[in-house]
Amino acid sequence: MSEIGEIKDIRIERGSGKKRADVLVKFKETNSLYGNGIAFEIQISSQTKNETIKRNYDRASYGYSIVWIWSDDLDENKNEYELIPYNEALEEYKIQIKEDINKELWDISKRTDEKINEINYLIDEKLASDRKSVV
Repeated sequence: MSEIGEIKDIRIERGSGKKRADVLVKFKETNSLYGNGIAFEIQISSQTKNETIKRNYDRASYGYSIVWIWSDDLDENKNEYELIPYNEALEEYKIQIKEDINKELWDISKRTDEKINEINYLIDEKLASDRKSVV
């Protein structure tokens, strides 16, 4: 594994930020592509894509790349897994956050338009009622 350099430490259930990685491999020196090491995650239960992105970000924010091993991978005796470099995980999270913010802004805009229409309707009703009272 000359492309990642020398391994400093390998720990099971070791912290990398707020979360614990199932297996955490630390490098002796920071690698320009893979960072401080690689966090291996074995995910048996279901998990949303957004949750995976958030967990990737947590590891990546501490400089760790990530490998996910899903339950389906275990059933297939798979021997190749995707390694997500920490900088890619950070970028993916940034994109996800932008999408979440845009969705929230759209929802706020939609609710605001609905309230404005509701207020305008009530104003129109009140004006119509006042006109009838005057006549």
